[in-house]
Amino acid sequence: MKINSSLKQMIAYNPTKQTFQMSALNLCQKIETNDITLPLYQRDISWSDKKAVDLLNYQLNGKAPVSPISVNKISNPSHSVAQITLVNRVIIDSMKVGQLSVTDRTTTLNNKL
Repeated sequence: MKINSSLKQMIAYNPTKQTFQMSALNLCQKIETNDITLPLYQRDISWSDKKAVDLLNYQLNGKAPVSPISVNKISNPSHSVAQITLVNRVIIDSMKVGQLSVTDRTTTLNNKL
């Protein structure tokens, strides 16, 4: 099969440069200080509070692993997508180098932590 050379380059790229573990408490602290944010384009939460709490309790009580959270580390704030706070969805005026931006669909739990 013939594959475009630029497509080959894109599919060979591995975006995972770093992994780390973080406690739920540390995650909450980073959310509170806006060290973990959300890209502006993320949709609002569609789960009810009860449904999100039930899932969080299910995970924290050891019945299922807590899902990993995919994030991008912002290295150049002037070239990044606008960010909003996780809790109340307010646009952040000034982003920091090293700020983490959630890029996956775990925002329901992140918003409830």
